[in-house]
Amino acid sequence: MQIKLTKIEENILKELKLLNKENKFVIHECYKGYPAEFTSKLVNGITETKKVKAEYARMEYCIDIKFNEIEIRLVIKSSDDLQSFKNLLSNKNNFLTNCLGCYNEEYVDLLIYKINSEKLFFSNHVNKLELDLFFQQKKLTIELSQNPKDNLLADFIKIYNGPKNLTNNKTILRIKGLELNSSKISEDDLKSLLSSVFFDIKCLRNEYFEVYDYHFLSENYKIRKSIYKQEASDKHRLVFKKLIPELIEYFKVADQINYSPFKFLCYYHILEYFLDKSAHLAIKRKIDSVLYQSDFDANSDSYIDEILQSFKDEGDRLKSDKIKIQRVLQEFLNKETILEFINNINLNNHFFKDQIFEFKNKVILAQIKTDNESQFFKSLSDRIYSIRCSVVHSNPDFGIKKGVPFVSSKKNLSILEKEIYLLEEIGKTLIIGSKIPLSNNGYSQ
Repeated sequence: MQIKLTKIEENILKELKLLNKENKFVIHECYKGYPAEFTSKLVNGITETKKVKAEYARMEYCIDIKFNEIEIRLVIKSSDDLQSFKNLLSNKNNFLTNCLGCYNEEYVDLLIYKINSEKLFFSNHVNKLELDLFFQQKKLTIELSQNPKDNLLADFIKIYNGPKNLTNNKTILRIKGLELNSSKISEDDLKSLLSSVFFDIKCLRNEYFEVYDYHFLSENYKIRKSIYKQEASDKHRLVFKKLIPELIEYFKVADQINYSPFKFLCYYHILEYFLDKSAHLAIKRKIDSVLYQSDFDANSDSYIDEILQSFKDEGDRLKSDKIKIQRVLQEFLNKETILEFINNINLNNHFFKDQIFEFKNKVILAQIKTDNESQFFKSLSDRIYSIRCSVVHSNPDFGIKKGVPFVSSKKNLSILEKEIYLLEEIGKTLIIGSKIPLSNNGYSQ
């Protein structure tokens, strides 16, 4: 069906195409319908409803554009938005490369957000925080304020259309006197400065802030969409499952955490919950199989030796977390189901080839092998365990075999994010597979 554009929409599209002569961004046309809006009030005991806004439809233009090689989505709805986009293009060279900030000859503006749970600026404080300090022989003035009308990021915030909400309670950190346009101050210097400033604010006000980085602002919904693409219906029939509470807490906390290494650990805790339990279960199964042998009485010495050997074998295996992980995966997972999941999220090229983390020393995640069941589960467990060691250990003087500490670079986080999709799916499978049996023939009251 051909949509007839209004004159304004035609002009916006025409200008966008002119701006994109060098194909520096991608334009998506998106026709949006909006329902009517109503208001209700009580008059003499009778509710009266009045239409305050009629239903309407319009064409919106979504723009995929790269900041520091990370794809960011913007949306153009009006001529004002188009002007903001033009301003953004003309000013793009003054944007920082590693976080959402922009600078001119006078100051640097950064968009920041609060990472702890305290209220943003306590009510007994003014809606502004001013700080003075010396940095590299320069006196800096730092202002922290909410919803400032005049800031260098206003155009970006206005048309940004990614997974984060930047318009509500936006907080701008302005640094005067830094001279970022000179060659003397680098973005690494700025990062060190912000680490110190944010730590001091936490100590003074119990509010901890962070700067938005482009990876955090990027559209990561594409993989999610492919995971859930089969769920087209809005109506589903569910089956009650009595789930292990501790595992649900890990799963829930993982969804609340934005920092990928810690998110990985939450999902890993679900797997870790079963590591020693798997050995106990293996021993129990061995004992059960032996005790019910018809010739147990006649050959009890031989069978008892067999049980004792099982204890010894399991004790040796318990020395290695990798073996524990592999056994849990083999017990709960189905190889073909996992391969299908990887294929559905279009990450075959990621998981079926080596990935390299750039830490103090390089850490290679060997590809997942699919030749047979044993190789598949061993390579998968090795890959998970390798990441776990780097995320857990922070001591830079550890030997390489014990784990090289994780470094949160753009490349490393991008690799880890893809690994997390698979570990999350493994966590779901473990939670469902370990559900507590129900009484009353499987029905709950």
